[in-house]
Amino acid sequence: MSTDKCGLLQRMTTLGVWASCLGIALCLTAAGRLHADDLGEAQRLINTAGVQAGLCVHLGATDGQFTAELGRSAPFVVHALTDDRAGLEAARAQIRAQGLYGRVSLEYAELDKLPYADSMVNLLVMENAGRRLAAGTPPLEEVQRVLAPGGVACLQDWTPPDGSPVEAKETVGRWTLFEKGYPEGGDEWTHFNYDTSANRVSKDVLVEPFQRLRWVAGVEWQMPDYFAKSSVVGGGRMYYVINEHPVRRRSWRYLSVRDAFSGVLLWKRTPAPGPLTLIADGPRFFMESEGRMVMVDGETGRLLKTYGEAFQPGWAYLHDGHLLVSCMERGPRRGELRKIDVETGELRWSLPDRNVEAIRDRNNAAIDGNRVLYVEGHRRVTRAIGCVNWQDGEELWHRPIGDELGVDGAITLSAFGEGVMIISSGSGIHAFSAEDGRHLWDHTYERIGTPWRRKAKSYRDVFVIDGLVWVHVGDLQPELTENPRHRYLYNRTFYWQGLDPNTGREVRRISYPEDKTVGASCFPDQATTRYFMGGYSDFVEIARGEYQPKARALKTSCGIGPRPAYGLLYNTTLYQPGRFLQGTMALEHGGPDTGPAADDPARLVTGDAAGRAIAGQADPEDWPMYRYDALRTARSPTRLSPNLKELWAAEVGAEPSAPTAARGRVFVAATDSHEVVAFDAENGGQAWRFTAGSRVRQPPSYTRGLAVFGSADGRVVALDAETGGLAWQFAAARTPRRIVARERVESVWPVDQGVLPVGESIFFVAGRHGEIDGGLDYYALNAADGRLVWHRNVGGECPYLPISDGQTVTLGHRGIRFDVNDPEAQTPNIRIHSDANKSDELYPPHILDKTAALTIRLKALIVAGELVFAAGRPLEDTEPSLLWRAPTRGERSEQYADIPDYHPLDPPDEKPDWYLYAFSIEGGEKLGEMKLPAEPVWDGMAAARGRLYLTTTDGMLRCFVPE
Repeated sequence: MSTDKCGLLQRMTTLGVWASCLGIALCLTAAGRLHADDLGEAQRLINTAGVQAGLCVHLGATDGQFTAELGRSAPFVVHALTDDRAGLEAARAQIRAQGLYGRVSLEYAELDKLPYADSMVNLLVMENAGRRLAAGTPPLEEVQRVLAPGGVACLQDWTPPDGSPVEAKETVGRWTLFEKGYPEGGDEWTHFNYDTSANRVSKDVLVEPFQRLRWVAGVEWQMPDYFAKSSVVGGGRMYYVINEHPVRRRSWRYLSVRDAFSGVLLWKRTPAPGPLTLIADGPRFFMESEGRMVMVDGETGRLLKTYGEAFQPGWAYLHDGHLLVSCMERGPRRGELRKIDVETGELRWSLPDRNVEAIRDRNNAAIDGNRVLYVEGHRRVTRAIGCVNWQDGEELWHRPIGDELGVDGAITLSAFGEGVMIISSGSGIHAFSAEDGRHLWDHTYERIGTPWRRKAKSYRDVFVIDGLVWVHVGDLQPELTENPRHRYLYNRTFYWQGLDPNTGREVRRISYPEDKTVGASCFPDQATTRYFMGGYSDFVEIARGEYQPKARALKTSCGIGPRPAYGLLYNTTLYQPGRFLQGTMALEHGGPDTGPAADDPARLVTGDAAGRAIAGQADPEDWPMYRYDALRTARSPTRLSPNLKELWAAEVGAEPSAPTAARGRVFVAATDSHEVVAFDAENGGQAWRFTAGSRVRQPPSYTRGLAVFGSADGRVVALDAETGGLAWQFAAARTPRRIVARERVESVWPVDQGVLPVGESIFFVAGRHGEIDGGLDYYALNAADGRLVWHRNVGGECPYLPISDGQTVTLGHRGIRFDVNDPEAQTPNIRIHSDANKSDELYPPHILDKTAALTIRLKALIVAGELVFAAGRPLEDTEPSLLWRAPTRGERSEQYADIPDYHPLDPPDEKPDWYLYAFSIEGGEKLGEMKLPAEPVWDGMAAARGRLYLTTTDGMLRCFVPE
């Protein structure tokens, strides 16, 4: 598991116990510098600010010492900006010397406009703020814009002038603090089904169709169990439960807690609580733990209170200072409702023998003023509805309804409002009076979906909005139902039907466009008071009945759907990496950013090494780019012995990338610390080290004497391969806008897939997905000087590793390809292998000339001469081998990406052993085997000039030569 994927988790979590964030204070002196004897005043400052986690931005950084001290106040992610270019590298060195660089980072920037998305900074600290604000660098409006709701700005030597739009919260010495309030019209999603009303309609009027990414976090691999179990948003935080295990029917179920505006991880724990018991209540958080309800501090996860003996909570509500908990004995299925005082823990009343359990993830109860309405809906118990007094638990009425419905099966309280309980069954929806349980009316519907996908959402997702009961309907057209597939999926008229709650009469209808197929999504419909989010979370505006599609970058969470809150849409996607944005994220409304034209000279910056690089390309015996060549074959003509020994090992740093090698240099990126490092191929001595603006995920490509790479700050950088001096730097990102991505500050348009040299040009793509934030930007630059050759903006999916056959370059997925010289020309598909078959363990496939079944847990594979080298470990009870035939089930692992063997927060008592194997490419027999000192990096192997290079997850680059 890579370091950045777990980020702060390793420092903030131990399994089986409560996770606690470090509460070390920010330490600021009146002069703006930190010293050990000034901790008292600094502690008062940070305690007054009341923000001790999330994203911290430090403006006007100088020597790096103060920035480093902010970083020691974990769990902050600290991003500092300096307008002192001359002191940049020395300040970075100060942070790096304390082992903090990466989580704490520093960049040069003009401060007239801050490069952050709106409302994302939790703590902003500005030195010399009086002078800077007076000069308008930055304007006070910029500080307000980037500050998150509930976030605090600490401004040195500044007092709000008369008529200032902000009001000082406190002053501490020469520091003035002010806090940003929450936006009017926003809302929270505090319970599994929004709130306690059983009407899942958010009152957030700020949420609109989303087109921009606010933050993204979490795992990057596909989950076979690919939906979030629960998610609530409140108190400025997002709480969610997912199973992070990459193998079906195995469990790494965790509760994760993130800041709702920056996405920074606050804390994490396992075992995860019951998904229907999560409740966000300002600074407090309630959940089930080991069969009890507990209250914890929302910011740190510190346990505050445990409620009574174990009683197996199934779901819980928080209302009027009390918990309403449905308990269920799993054996005899005896249920009970309990009301518990939050402050004292006292049991106020209980209602025994009531099986009010959740059906279809609905809590089957509603709290309406002084009444609790409930449904006993399981198919194996009496199907009934009832009502109790909230204050004392006295049952006001109870009514069996199974015979009246005339159906057999579970029933669900789908919505409540206007004094009417809307109950769904297998045949339709049924309305009952909340006053006395009187039956009012019925409607029969067919589900939207297909016979083979019964989890499809349908008429059961009912909302009460503006006095009407709204149902999502897909009417069949009988004349076109010969094909069963058409009957259930295509041959439909889709619309929202608004019913009178007392009579069931249709009052209003909002139809989808005729060419819109709503489909069979696997999550419930969502709604706010302004929009329906049905189908695949496409938006339908209620007032005007207008259809507005969402960005196609999102695969909405199966099982629960998105959560609207604070004007954002919160979602977790664990499905089809590459096709959809992967992970947990917040999305926002807004059009695409417009920046300078692609050929604007301001995008290109030249350095001292410009024009000094040596001419010529790499030798065929070199390994000049990731996976060797432009087709990414990972196949070199260099010859090696099957029996190798380690010649040298060099320290790269946190999360090394794969290596590349050319002209006596070996290049590796230290991804977690934003660095690119060059080593002498002969002895492993460090030749140079360069710090980029953010993560560098792919190693540099060597071309014409330059080491060229892309960075997550949206730039492409070319360095002199011999000295590490800057030749040129190109700003590929559309604008400087930054977000937090997996515990780091990154561009909205990172260059994550590296650069591809072909001829005299290099090719790359900037962006995260073609259907969000204005799409993907494809570039061709002149390799020697960075000048623009061509640029195209294209939609599509997530960018894949760029490949080329010399005439055509493919920079994306599913046929996004260009002529290397003319992006407008029609181009054929690239043939990435000949008539030979291939091994599809890695993407793009390795060319082995034969169909190969590798019976190992593969991490990296290359071909060197007549040998196949594979780094991995044996599969259970299987002899490592390379079989020249099609693999059978179980002979190789089905790997979509770099997926871990064990959870990074739960290292095994005995870590598995890893090996380097050598196989004959002719016959497939194993010729050599060597135990490795650490786990190999994914695809982290290269061969050049008779040597094999391997990066390992302990942060090392290792060189092997024949024995």
